[in-house]
Amino acid sequence: MKSRFFLLLLLVTTFALRGSAEEVHTPAPGTPERKAIMDGMRDWVIQQHQIEAIFVINALLVKDGYAWVNVNPQSPDGSAQYEPLSGVLKLEGGSWKMVFPDPAVELSTNENLSEGAAREKANAILLQQVPGIPRELVPR
Repeated sequence: MKSRFFLLLLLVTTFALRGSAEEVHTPAPGTPERKAIMDGMRDWVIQQHQIEAIFVINALLVKDGYAWVNVNPQSPDGSAQYEPLSGVLKLEGGSWKMVFPDPAVELSTNENLSEGAAREKANAILLQQVPGIPRELVPR
């Protein structure tokens, strides 16, 4: 009887600790999740830069309704390549929206910071502006 109680306690504790949080994952090419995230990125690029773009994805990490993306945008026909972009998108109302365009490159250039110092400063800004972001998505 005691061993059943401890087994039940172990199972309940294990599931309680796991909670409902999902694991960090990268949606596979062609999946609806990946397309929806890139559509959100594409909408932001159109709004901010007035260009139609497709993306070569360098990094795409997703967890708990947040996505960290690092992409190389290019024109749909591939004839024009643009500066790499990074940022955090959040799932809001069923669609992905840019909530934090990564300022690390601009900080490095405009404030003459090393890559490491710019990343550190950008991460501090990220954590302040997007406090709910899972820590596993904060770039290192």
